[in-house]
Amino acid sequence: MDDKKDIQNLHTARGRIYAFLSNVFMMQPDDTFYKMVSEMLLQLAVLSSNDEISKGVNLLNKFMVKKAAVKDDDYNDFNLEVQRKYTYIMCIPNNAPQEESYYTSSEHLLNQESYEEMALLYEKYKIALDDSSGLSYDHISAELKFMSFLSYKSSEQIVDNDVYHNLIQEQYDFHTNHFEKWVDDLFSNISKSAGEDELLYNGIVYIARGFIKEDKSVLEQLLSYS
Repeated sequence: MDDKKDIQNLHTARGRIYAFLSNVFMMQPDDTFYKMVSEMLLQLAVLSSNDEISKGVNLLNKFMVKKAAVKDDDYNDFNLEVQRKYTYIMCIPNNAPQEESYYTSSEHLLNQESYEEMALLYEKYKIALDDSSGLSYDHISAELKFMSFLSYKSSEQIVDNDVYHNLIQEQYDFHTNHFEKWVDDLFSNISKSAGEDELLYNGIVYIARGFIKEDKSVLEQLLSYS
């Protein structure tokens, strides 16, 4: 991993995966959503050495095969059922709240310390949070978007050793200060709400959990080089 071009490509791939995860936790499933999943499965397949990612890819492939087998006359019913599951899993209050503050505040309140920290990070890097999305700064999609942005920025700034090192350190610290404090609880809540037989959201959870864990190890390795 000493070649700068390889490391640039690594960060670009990280940026794409983080952007994908940000979108799937935010978007309501539709044809655009399914196309995005299908395209990302090709990239994720190369990460087969990660057991959790492999499980997630397998579940999403099963979902896409199931979707492809639906006859035209039955597609509306199929899509309606997917929408129903999305609403139950991701939108019903207290099933699987997606804001860090809920998990890290003692009384499960929103817009607490993690919200303020994320707002400052967005301001620091001049990242815009789309007001129309309705997301809070510490929503899982906003945090994943932040990491996607820094991943792409790392690829761009690799020629400047000091800037690059600071970007990698920022991302490594983000794992410690944010992801590790709450995402496992979030993912567990999503899986619990989804049930064992749910292919789509259990697949997404496996991929997200496996990738986030692996990413911290990658960043640790990169810090030893920079």
